[in-house]
Amino acid sequence: MKHDRAFGGSEGELEFTANAIYYVTKDKTDGRTWLMDRDVVSVWSDDPYRLEVRAYDNNRREFSRTGTYKFDLKEKLNPEFYRELKLRLYGLETNNEVIR
Repeated sequence: MKHDRAFGGSEGELEFTANAIYYVTKDKTDGRTWLMDRDVVSVWSDDPYRLEVRAYDNNRREFSRTGTYKFDLKEKLNPEFYRELKLRLYGLETNNEVIR
């Protein structure tokens, strides 16, 4: 997958756990870790080959500043995985159980 930026980008992998989203890349300055309950504001996909993560940037001067990280996916985003990710992020219920 590719992380898009205004001037280029980087190749890497998105990894998802119950508590975090990781962007792992050889370029250490592009790598990111976002905790689901603290950093991630939203996830969005309007195309099965694109995913956006909006998260707090952890800037010491501006704690409320967010950034949008856009990724081009090499494989089609699984709709059920995307649904479960959004349900978990927003604490919504499915089958009468809250996903955590």
